[in-house]
Amino acid sequence: MMDDERWNFFYATEIFVVRRYDLETIREAVYGRIKEVHEQVALGPDDPPLAG
Repeated sequence: MMDDERWNFFYATEIFVVRRYDLETIREAVYGRIKEVHEQVALGPDDPPLAG
């Protein structure tokens, strides 16, 4: 599937799968997911993060 879609990575429910260990690809995947979550939560600049 990754070959067919030409994906370097994918993730589901906070699980990341990468084709091979490559720090830049892993960093891109993790930071991309953090950005998505942050956009969904939309905290203000002075708001503390939610306790998990």
